[in-house]
Parts: sequence; structure tokens; C-alpha cells
Amino acid sequence: MSALAYHLIERQSVYQWYLLGGVCLWIISSLVVCTVTLIAHRPWRSFRHEVELSAFNQLLWLDIALPSHRMIYPGQHVQLYFPRAGFRARLQFISLYVAFWEESDFGRTLHMVARPQPGVTWRLYEGLRRQSIEKTDKKSQPGKLHHVSEQPVIVFGPYGHSRNLESFGTILFVVEDIGFYRTLSYIEMLVQASRDRKAMIRKVEVLWEVEDSRYAFGCSEFWILTIEEITLGKKT
Repeated sequence: MSALAYHLIERQSVYQWYLLGGVCLWIISSLVVCTVTLIAHRPWRSFRHEVELSAFNQLLWLDIALPSHRMIYPGQHVQLYFPRAGFRARLQFISLYVAFWEESDFGRTLHMVARPQPGVTWRLYEGLRRQSIEKTDKKSQPGKLHHVSEQPVIVFGPYGHSRNLESFGTILFVVEDIGFYRTLSYIEMLVQASRDRKAMIRKVEVLWEVEDSRYAFGCSEFWILTIEEITLGKKT
């Protein structure tokens, strides 16, 4: 743009009208493309959703229902924007990997987990903690914080490429802390592929390093049993 301004103003090029016409054509075409994209995707309707927030053992859980036409694959992530989480939150996007999802007649529900960090996630977690303290009796254990709340959110994505692990006989996942939950969607994919006889998986191992064993309680019993069955070679 600076070179174009130089030719139009300083040099007064004989082709200035051609250059100016090209700029106008570029602006008009860009506006047309943006308008068509907005009309096709309708972000004001499809990107606005309600997220169900819950806190458990110093972790923030997020559940979001998406329409069925928005496909999701193992290893992908979404970007979330919380318009009502405060002034600072309006300037931030958070990126979270999808732990697993559930299918239904109305679409699919994505389940994600995050450790509260300074910013949006910490603000959301603290809001849940305050609400839980107000509604929980004094006999409850302070470490067993659990509260559910809903908040509007704008969802972008999913993004990222899924890795095909069905061609491997032995699979080793080495994860740390909440990175364990990122493997759940892959494990579910491998279980389903094994059931459908699409994969010849002999062994799956998960090496999970965690600082506090309480964080493991956030994973349901179903996922723990699934991992043990695959690791021992019982799943066919």
C-alpha cells in the first residue's frame, strides 16, 4: 500500500487511474467474499452456544453442544470466546483440546478440561468456586469443589489434524498432568476400530505422570476400564 501511495501521490504515475481502479476492485471483491462467507456460515447463529462449566479438584470442565454438521476428530481443538466473562476476557481467546464427545439426535456434546491459569480460565474457575461456597454447607470437604454453571460462548473450530493410529500394532501414550484427557478421543477411536475389525491393535500403553492423584478422579470409571482392557489385550 505504501508503494501504491508513492506512485499515486509522489510520482503521479500515468497509470495512477489503473492502479486506483485495481485497488477499488480489490476492496469490492474482498467485501463480496466476506459477505458471502458470513451469509453461508451465519456465525451469529451457529457460533453462539451455551457452555456448561463445572469445577472439580482444581480442574475446570467445559461441556458444549454443537450441531451435527460441525464434525470433530480425535486430537482436534476449539477456540472459545466468552463475551460475558468480564472486560479482560473479551480480549482473550482460549484454545482447548477436546477430551471426548457424545453423539445425540440433536448433535454432539464436546467435553473439555483445563487447569485454571491467569486469565479467562482462572476467572471462570473462581466464579464457580464462589458460587459453590455460597451454596455448599459447612460439612462439605473443601477439596471436593463441584459446581455447575452455564455461560454463553462463541465457538471457533474445531481445528487441527487428527493422526491415524489404526495401522500400528503397539501404541504408547506418554502424557503429563491433564494431557491425559487429550488421549481419550484416540482411545475411543481405537476401541471402535477394534470392534469393527478395522484395526489390528495388540497393545496400548498409557504412561501418565500426575503431581496429585486427586486429578485422576476427574476421569470416569468407564475410561479407566477401557484403558485397562486395551492395555491387557482383552478388547477385541
